[in-house]
Amino acid sequence: MADKKQKFVVGVAVIGAVGFLVQVIDRMGEETGPTAGAATSTPAGTTAPPEPEPDPTTTRPAPPSSTTDEPATVVELPDVRGEILSSAHSRIIEAGFDSVDVIPVDDHAFAVEYSNWRVVGQEPLPAPVSTDTDILLEVVKTEEAESDSCWDGDCRKPLRRRHD
Repeated sequence: MADKKQKFVVGVAVIGAVGFLVQVIDRMGEETGPTAGAATSTPAGTTAPPEPEPDPTTTRPAPPSSTTDEPATVVELPDVRGEILSSAHSRIIEAGFDSVDVIPVDDHAFAVEYSNWRVVGQEPLPAPVSTDTDILLEVVKTEEAESDSCWDGDCRKPLRRRHD
């Protein structure tokens, strides 16, 4: 007897679950149909006109363009090799470039104080370049900065003076 009762309860549960899923699927179809979210207020006894079918020959509208972004233009990239990084970086930004990456090539991890670094290479080389190009500056620490500051632990050891 318990076996029949158990099968009955399971059967009712399955039927209830199927009914629930059918309702969920029906609601999903209503919410994603062509009139999803549209107001359905039509006078009694009248029918709403059918929704027009989208024209498959038309393309999707382009995303709105931002009015604050200026289009990239081609300008002369200055030659900043040999310059102090602070002035080189300023010249490149003033020329209209937004992206300037700085890479130390002398075993330092990164450049902090731009006035302590000298540009030894640049990519791309000086030429007319689009302003949306990423500029890469290779730098080394200046001799003065290398001998004056030891906070980064990479300073040269001071010469020992012999006492006479």
